[in-house]
Amino acid sequence: MLSDLQQRTQIGWLSEDELDDYDQFRRRFLGVRRRLLERLGELVDSDDTEARQKLYEDAHGFLTCATHLYRALGIDVTFTIRFPDTSTVLRKDDVHQDFLDFITHTVPKHGAYGTHSYYRHAFETREDKINFAMPPEVETDVDATATASWVFAGPTITALEDDITAALESRRGEDQFDERSHEPIPWTVPVADCTTYAGIRHVVEQFAEQKGFDAARGSRDLRHVVRILLAVTGQGVLRGSPYAVAEAMQYLAQPLEPGQSIRVSDFEYALGQLPAERLLPDLPPSVGKLAKVLLAAEEPLGRSEIIDRAGISGSTYDRRISELEAFDFVERNSDRKWEIHLSPWFVGEGPRSHPDLDNVSMSGMQGILWEVIEPEELDEEVCDALGDLDSAVLFDRFPWLRGWWAVLETLTAHLDACRDRGLLGEDSRQIRLGEPPPESDAVQTALRLSP
Repeated sequence: MLSDLQQRTQIGWLSEDELDDYDQFRRRFLGVRRRLLERLGELVDSDDTEARQKLYEDAHGFLTCATHLYRALGIDVTFTIRFPDTSTVLRKDDVHQDFLDFITHTVPKHGAYGTHSYYRHAFETREDKINFAMPPEVETDVDATATASWVFAGPTITALEDDITAALESRRGEDQFDERSHEPIPWTVPVADCTTYAGIRHVVEQFAEQKGFDAARGSRDLRHVVRILLAVTGQGVLRGSPYAVAEAMQYLAQPLEPGQSIRVSDFEYALGQLPAERLLPDLPPSVGKLAKVLLAAEEPLGRSEIIDRAGISGSTYDRRISELEAFDFVERNSDRKWEIHLSPWFVGEGPRSHPDLDNVSMSGMQGILWEVIEPEELDEEVCDALGDLDSAVLFDRFPWLRGWWAVLETLTAHLDACRDRGLLGEDSRQIRLGEPPPESDAVQTALRLSP
């Protein structure tokens, strides 16, 4: 068993002592981690390239051990690498190449086939290690899986999607040891832009399934949930934050009955647990603060309570609550207290309707704007701008509309038409590493990379 763990699963820093005693195993691994951090501190200002390289090799090996161990325990691991300034990666050739080299050589290390390391099975070039790779007599049920997912985040990071895809595809024909007695089995690696409608839908589906909700693809309820999450967490038209959505899903309560459809009302408390800056980020920060207070409240709140909890001025409150009311995000009850609902009447899949829907003659953006602009302000210039949806004129006359524009476009977009135009994104782009055995056509999606 020890030999299998060391050579086939590639679990390092392991001996008979650690195998038989968990406390010893824990002390050994904590000791390795501590020593790696000490070495990192010692090399902060060092130009010792050889020592740095050795440290990075050991750290990569330790990280690979950890993801294999977590996989054995059934624990999902996700690495999120944030780029505050992606322009440097895009602009500087050396930085760009370093990033792609990282993708090329690091991601494939975190894969497994049965109890075997996929890297050793498919990419190992050291002759003394080849014998420990998965033998060629494989079963037809191909089961190569990831031990970790990778998320790359930052402004315009999606511009690197094609480069990430190409970097992974380049590994397919590389590092193949000439005397390997077998062809590597397949590992299909999806690369996805998770800021799109399709990406946010995937996040919702994954968490909803774990929570026990029904999130059937194509259902009205799922379309409604995804649209609202794009609008509330996103920056730009039909663009959302997968991090905000995933964090909110952590706070999502279990359904009252297993298999219950997931609805926007299920998310309102969960979204209220997010930092205010993640709510309606296209709008001034005070809107997010006000929304958070109402989402987190257990009962409707009055003016003074909202001002106090949100930490905003009375004049700011008056402006922002008026905007939220105009777009039907908040509603005042008979006690003159406010409650929030994230499903305005004009969202197509939503359950709510306009109180005077029969008299609403236009739908979409124009219908909303005709409703929210005061009648006395509908002069000829404004009416012409509304007819043409001339945002320049409307922003000039009503500056507060600027921040709401992308939110409204997301909430009113015709999803089927957007899909036909390719505006909703794709679930993923598939990169295949290795080849299936002749008797098998099966592949398993195992790893997701998403900016």
